[in-house]
Amino acid sequence: MDKTSVQEASSPADTDRNSDRHVSEDESSPQIEDVEALKAEVAFLRDKLEILQGKASLDFKLQMQMLTAGAKGWPDYDFEVLGHRIRQVMYRIEHWCQQHARQGMPDTVELHDLKKQALIHSLEGYWVQDLEWDTLMKSLPYPFSLYMSEVLAQSILTKNIVDKFFVNPFWYLEGEGLDRQDHTTGSVSCAQNLQHLYRRFLESGNISSASFYHPHLMLTRTAANGIRATIWKKETTKEYRTNAVALFASTLLSDVFFQRLLKSVDCDEATKREDSLLELCKFADETAITLGSNQGHCVYKTLPTMGTTFDPRSHEATVHNLHNVRGNADDARLAGRRILGITQPAVILKLRTLRCDENVLNKAKLLVEHGDYTEEDHERERPKPSAKTPEEVETEEE
Repeated sequence: MDKTSVQEASSPADTDRNSDRHVSEDESSPQIEDVEALKAEVAFLRDKLEILQGKASLDFKLQMQMLTAGAKGWPDYDFEVLGHRIRQVMYRIEHWCQQHARQGMPDTVELHDLKKQALIHSLEGYWVQDLEWDTLMKSLPYPFSLYMSEVLAQSILTKNIVDKFFVNPFWYLEGEGLDRQDHTTGSVSCAQNLQHLYRRFLESGNISSASFYHPHLMLTRTAANGIRATIWKKETTKEYRTNAVALFASTLLSDVFFQRLLKSVDCDEATKREDSLLELCKFADETAITLGSNQGHCVYKTLPTMGTTFDPRSHEATVHNLHNVRGNADDARLAGRRILGITQPAVILKLRTLRCDENVLNKAKLLVEHGDYTEEDHERERPKPSAKTPEEVETEEE
């Protein structure tokens, strides 16, 4: 390097510029270090979030496997199988009433109006409550008068079985007479408290806070709550069920209103009738356990939730078979008419799987106002027997 170059390099101006540049770099270093530190922290938090998401997903998967497996496996029944089972209960109730109910109207000769009305009041939720007995009986079409005892018996038996075994899954923990609120103290029963706890469990569940980091877990939270609540309900004490079912059957048969709907029988026939009712109740209770073991819960829609008038388009209800004319239900003439009662509720299965499915397991069977339909109308419109001989019919079919 020559002397001139050395002098330029060491001139005061250059020294000042170098000095300024050196000071500027020193002053900016903390800022650079802060940015780098923030970047590192962001990267660390991102990695931590991914770890938490992965852990939450794994924990949720393990929990679901545990919930759906159990010691012998918690079956996810096909809804068609469940529907067939609940419809079998309804069919057996109907068949029992056909066998044991008296013909025609109930035995109300010795009952004054208040006691007749009490029979209707016992069917709150299943029959309308704002009509007098005679008015209500006349509001149904002609064929019902021939089978009114059977229809009422079916409504009473269905209401008691559904309310006990299905709607209140802890009914068997009650002692005799303990299934209602204590009006003297205002306290509620053990089963009512357990049912309240079950509903709270169903609504809130018990999923860890880690689920909030994962959108999928948020979406499946409700379904998982249903599974947890269902399993908890199934595993709650059930050793009292056998005795409770027997007590239920005998108590119902001793009810004075129910007795007036049944045929008069001797002691042997009465024993057989009670035994057959006990078998029916056992089957209903087993079905309730089956539905309770499913990954979901059922909603039972009775009169207050079925609407006030009949809609033929409803996928949750159909009319009682005594409304049949010309071999099938004439829905058009019944459309828009008032619903007076039901003999069985609609059963809706919800949250069967994580897809949050909803399936109608059983349609409500409705009693619709049609009092202007007389015996003459019935005789004129019902299907006429064929005039052809059996041989002629067989030949046509071939």
